[in-house]
Formats: sequence, structure tokens, C-alpha cells
Amino acid sequence: MIKKRIAAVAATLVASVSLTNFLIPGVTVRAALDSAVQVNYCTHVQNIGWQNPVSNGDVAGTEGQSLRLEALKVTLSTDMDLGIEYRSHIQNIGWEETWHANGDMSGTEGQSLRLEAIEIRLTGSEAANYDVWYCTHVQNIGWMDWVKNGERSGTEGFSLRQEGLAIVILPKDSPAPANIGGVPATPAPSNDPVPLENGLSYSTHVQNIGWQEYVAAGSMAGTTGQSLRLEGIKINLTDLDGVSVQYKTHIQNIGWESTWKNNNELSGTSGQSLRLEAIMIQLTGPNAANYDIYYRTHIQNIGWSDWAYNGNPCGSAGYSYRLEAIEIQILPVGSAAPGSTAVAFHQADGQAQAEVPLAVAGDLSNYPANVQPYVNTPSDPDFEASIAGFPDTYKPYLRALHAEHPSWAFSPVDCGSWENALNLETRDGVSLAANARYQDPNRPQVVDAGGWRNASRECVAFYLDPRNSLTTSTVFQFVDLRNPGNISAQAVSAITSGTYLAGLETTIYTAGQNANLNPLFVASHAIQECGVHGSDSSNGTNGVYNHFNIGATNGDGAVSRGLNFAANGINNPNYPDFNARYNIPWTSPDLSLTNGSRWIFNNYTSQGQNTIYFMRFNTRLNNCYSIGGHQYMCATASARNEGIRMANGYTASGLINNAMTFYIPVYSGLPAAPSPDPGQG
Repeated sequence: MIKKRIAAVAATLVASVSLTNFLIPGVTVRAALDSAVQVNYCTHVQNIGWQNPVSNGDVAGTEGQSLRLEALKVTLSTDMDLGIEYRSHIQNIGWEETWHANGDMSGTEGQSLRLEAIEIRLTGSEAANYDVWYCTHVQNIGWMDWVKNGERSGTEGFSLRQEGLAIVILPKDSPAPANIGGVPATPAPSNDPVPLENGLSYSTHVQNIGWQEYVAAGSMAGTTGQSLRLEGIKINLTDLDGVSVQYKTHIQNIGWESTWKNNNELSGTSGQSLRLEAIMIQLTGPNAANYDIYYRTHIQNIGWSDWAYNGNPCGSAGYSYRLEAIEIQILPVGSAAPGSTAVAFHQADGQAQAEVPLAVAGDLSNYPANVQPYVNTPSDPDFEASIAGFPDTYKPYLRALHAEHPSWAFSPVDCGSWENALNLETRDGVSLAANARYQDPNRPQVVDAGGWRNASRECVAFYLDPRNSLTTSTVFQFVDLRNPGNISAQAVSAITSGTYLAGLETTIYTAGQNANLNPLFVASHAIQECGVHGSDSSNGTNGVYNHFNIGATNGDGAVSRGLNFAANGINNPNYPDFNARYNIPWTSPDLSLTNGSRWIFNNYTSQGQNTIYFMRFNTRLNNCYSIGGHQYMCATASARNEGIRMANGYTASGLINNAMTFYIPVYSGLPAAPSPDPGQG
């Protein structure tokens, strides 16, 4: 079975700068450099090799030549106890496991592998007195915003090369620049409300800055790109007859405030170094019904949220993410929203979406006949409380499953915007189909061997929409893949019987036990990858085995690449123990199944991709990789098909009613009815 590059995706690209004197193409930045420290760096560039070192914000690499960075070295010139460390995200490898320091090479040389992202941080007793700022020039994007002190610059999962790099060291908490890319400097603080437009103004208390000047409706309060938390907010409303404003915030270590704050009262804290994480704002008074109040927030690791309105929460809960900025507007009731309202609030796994508006269950015709009795009939109170975090359109399916399997538990997983997830999964080469009914006629090119082409948007929507897989036979793509401890070797035979894996039940069971993986998944996944009757990957071709096609990246020769991985592993000086750790070469089925299972657990199951669905569609917000990348396979239907095989194994082995937990994606902005199957009709 084909699989996507083993890489990650779309890191959050928030950034800023401090005042220095150097030039990035298109952006002049002013700052006060410290003469006591100088940062020097050089890059290894495609077709060029190692360039001469540059320093203090000068550009290393190239621009406009489409040449990849392949490695970098960084040093400091200083008499202080100050060092620098750095690491790279490398094509086909991912993030380096170790940090490099003081002129060591990060990346590769002679392997033609691009750098895709970097992280840089300071060390030593003087590190607390300085910030290291850096920005990168990225293929198809250009110069990105600045980040600092270990934050990621670049991309993951888009297969985009880094082409240029600039680094500068500045005194700790140096003033922000006058401008970069059009973002204004932080204004001087003021303590007096300034009624503008309809009289709405607001001020935020910001880490290391204090109270900022009040800004008018629609303007940004706070900062972006400086990694500074909001700690408090005051909102004032005048000149709008018969209308007042109320607000409350979700505060670190405290949660939601118990009472609403009114015009210009402090919500949050001052002097306690506690971040704001979310906010609700609503209008009150006899004329409040004539207006809508909209607000959006800039959230750590997420960026700008969509717009919330009229008392709904905006921000996040359960992630420990800080709010960094906010914008607020008041509009006449019925006016078009200032932007998307799909994803204003993000909550961590299992947290109820209390006070978050949920989709209405809708017409009975949207549900299959066996589910319709549960549409408007809540189950027992305890179960209803357990599924409170799911949208209403999921609940009839979950009630039907609960009636049939009362020992099953269901946990919602926040996956953000449906539209955003669907856009990511329909990029070229990400979701593929072999059946013409599911292929995109506007993208007819063959993407992978065997006639695999880009799947249509309708095909991706059908398999991505969780509501299409909430039946006993399809829900197992959401089951927790970690070893449940109640699976026997005999149960494995329910899956392996009649397949090329027959006779390997004990090996599969032991492999799962040792890797903390469900043995039924180990068997199902080996069949999904190599077919019922096996393939060249599993029959000992060239004396090696690779039952999970690890390293068999897309394109012609995928099987050969997978077998080369099984024979030789990876040859990278930054990972000298990789081959020993996974006992490469894999010269027997036992070695392949045992060590391949360990590799899957270490790189997927333990990193937030703990279901087959999330191995296929990596859309959950709180995993160790960025959304839309680090996806094990590209076959659009693979998670559903593999889940069906696991369900059949549970049924045949008599374990179908065992207690188990299903981690089910929750998307904001889903259509009222499940996405239809384009292959039907």
C-alpha cells in the first residue's frame, strides 16, 4: 500500500523582530546590536556547496535561484558564557534528534536532501539576557516572519525547501521594530479609554509591556509574533444608546471567571504572570438585540482564530495556549460577519464544548434507518454526559452504538475547521484513489504506480467525514491502537486466517505486546500494506522483509525503496544508532514485524496519531506534528478499510463487546448531513 513521505506538516508560522540594522529583501529592520556578541553562520547550498560565513542578520543562502539549503553551521563570537544550539527538519528524515552546537553541521552533505525548517536557541548563563531571532526564505512563500528562542521557522509536510536564512542576537526583550511587513510598532501605553466609531474601545495588559493604549473597534490590541501573553483586558462602550458590554476570560490555573465584567472593568489579572486562554463578550441593555458583537483572538501555535460572536467562547481550553492579541467589532444585527465563524474556539480531547454552539441534529432523512430512533431520544444521563463534547449531528450515531455496545467509550478530538482539513487533504499527492469513480477528473495525471491518481474532493470528504464511519463495522478506524491488554494470540488468527500471515500469529501477538500496539492492528496493518496474499515486501525478496512498507515513499520503485530501508536503514551521521535500535537489516518476518511495530509506535501511536484514522488523516490539533502532514498512507479509503478488517477480527474472536475507547474527530463547520459517497448512484 502506498504511503506519504515520512515528514510533518504546516508548523504555525508566527513571528516578530527586534530593532537592528540589517536588510532582508523587502524588509528593513532596525535594532540595537550588542557589540559583546556576534552570530556567524554559513549554509551548504545545492549546486554551490558551503558558502562563506556571514553574520548579524546578513543573508546566507540564495534568493530567486530555486536552490535548496542542505545544511548549516552557526557560531558565536563572544567572551561571555553564551552558546548557541540548532537543529533542522530534513527531507525524508524529519527533525534531528540531537541539537548541534558551536559550528557543528546540522543537516546533510552529499545526500541532496533539502532543509525544510530550523530551530535555534541560546545556552549558557548569559542566555537569559539575550534573544536569538531568525527567519528563513521558503520555496513558494518567500521570507517568513521572524521567530526566536527555539521556535520553528519554515514548514513541515509541504515538501518546500528552505533557500535563505538570517540570524541576529539582540538584548533580551529589545523593543519591537518600527515595522516589518507592515505590522505597526506597539504604541505607548495609555490608561484612558478612547471612544471611537460607535464608542467601542479596548486595552490589553501584555507580558513585559503592561497596559497598552486603548484601540478602536476593529483594531488589534496585543501583539503577534513576539510570543507575549495577554494577561488582562478592559473593554469600554460609549455612545451606543441603550447598549453596554460584558466580558469574562479563561485564565491560566483559574479557568473561566465566575462573574461577567462590565464596561472598563479588568478581566484577567495584573501582576500575576497568568495568561489569558479564551474570552467571551456579549452586549446587554434594552437595545442590545439590535447589534451583534464579533471578536477574534490570536492564539499561540494556532494564529488568528475565526470570529466568535454574542457571548460564545473564543480562544482555547485544555492546551495551555496563551492569547496574544484580540480584535473586536460591533455590527448592526443581521450584518454579514467580518469573516469566517467556523473555528473560534478549540478544546482539548474529551473536554465538553459547554457554551459552544453545536450543529443541530437536523432532518431525520439525514440519518440511516437504524439511527433515526436515536435522533431526538437522548440515552441515559451518564452516557449523554460522556458525549457532551460531540456536535449534535454525531450523537444519534453514538447513541445507536452505545445501545449495541454499552461498554464502549467515545472521546471527542478537536480537529478544527472542516474546510481547512478538507483543503489540506485534497492537495496534490496527499489523497489518492485507484477507482475512476473516486478520482478527480481535473487532475488526471498518475501520481503513483498502479494507476493511483488524486482523489476528488467529494471522495476525500466522504472518507474524512467521521459521521460516515460510526457503525460497528467501520468505527474501528477510531479505536485506540495502544495495546488494550486483553487480546490473545488466538484472537489474532481471526484476522490472519486465509492470508499470507497464517502461521505468524504468535509473532504478531508478541510484536504487538512488545511495542505496546494492539496485535489485531499489527495483523490488519500488515495485510493493508501487503495485501491478503502478500507482496514482494513480505515474501523475502532480496533476503529482507518489510511488512509495513516503511520507507516505501510514493512513486515508481516504492517497493524497492522500502526493501532498501529494510536492508540498509538510514545512513545519516546524525542518527548513528538508528539501524541498531531497529535491528536492521530485517532478514526474517519476525524482525520485520517486531521492529516495524516498534517504529510505528515510536513515530505515530505515541505521538498523537493513535488511531488508524489519524495515521491516514493527521488533522488533530494536539499531536506532535503539524496538521495535514506526517501521514502514513495516501490511499484515501485505507483507514476505513483497515478499520473494517479490525472489526471483523473483533467479531470473529468474540471480543466485539470488550471495553475500548474510540477517539473520534470533531470538526467545526461540518455540513448538516454527512458527506455523500460519490461512488454510489
